[in-house]
Amino acid sequence: MAGPAEVSFPGDKNRRKKVRVRGIKQASKQIQERLEKDLDSLIEDPLVFLPEIKVGLGKPRRDMMAASLKEINYVAAKRHDRRWLAKRMVKRRGCVISRSLAGSLLAALDGDHSTVSVFNNPVYGSSSFIRRGNGKQSHQAGIQNFNNHKLRLLVWDDHAKSGHWFFSWKNGFEYTGLSPLAPDDWIESALNNASIKFSGDQIRWSKGLDEETVTNEVFTDSGWLKITFQNGVVAGLSQNSLSKPDEAFIPSIALTMLPPKISEIVEAEWIWRPAGWPED
Repeated sequence: MAGPAEVSFPGDKNRRKKVRVRGIKQASKQIQERLEKDLDSLIEDPLVFLPEIKVGLGKPRRDMMAASLKEINYVAAKRHDRRWLAKRMVKRRGCVISRSLAGSLLAALDGDHSTVSVFNNPVYGSSSFIRRGNGKQSHQAGIQNFNNHKLRLLVWDDHAKSGHWFFSWKNGFEYTGLSPLAPDDWIESALNNASIKFSGDQIRWSKGLDEETVTNEVFTDSGWLKITFQNGVVAGLSQNSLSKPDEAFIPSIALTMLPPKISEIVEAEWIWRPAGWPED
């Protein structure tokens, strides 16, 4: 007697093949340990990713930052409530940062760090994170990698588009409201970690220049760039130094602030006079 007819379904031929989801990978032991440490810190203090607020805030109804902080604090208070977090991380209404925070907190409670998503950005780099809910990838990556001084800026991209300013460096993270007021420590860190190396302190100069040239704005044959920060720090960059770094100078500084508009916090002047041009 013939056996029952075999029934096939679409996709059966690929049933035994490994399924690879784009942007998902098995985490190495090192990545798992780092995520476990950072997520444990997030559960202990859900506000650890926030910048230091350097200005007075208005009422939540009229102040975007105040409204976000109100919701973030509410999510933080619910950090051990799995059921509530699971609902909040997919809720479409309300603060989008709070949605990503809820998903990140639930990921921390789950404790499984073996499979991770990869946030990859051509400007800000790549980093692993655990995706939960409907929050933005950049927000979840920034919250879970709160020790990454560039990546954590991306949590506040919507605020930056509305005119809010943030400055981040390895030892600090500040919010200065609707005015781009660069902190002194940020300026020092930005210049110390720029793609071009400087000598000096209050007056700085790159290779090819010296303190006297920058201080007195001495003209040179090839010319040089003078930039002055809000706190009076001056940096001189020779034309040769500007043309050689592997990483462009302006992005190396601008990507540690949001919005990345360095022209709002510095004055720039090209110091040059054509050969034979009168000195006066």
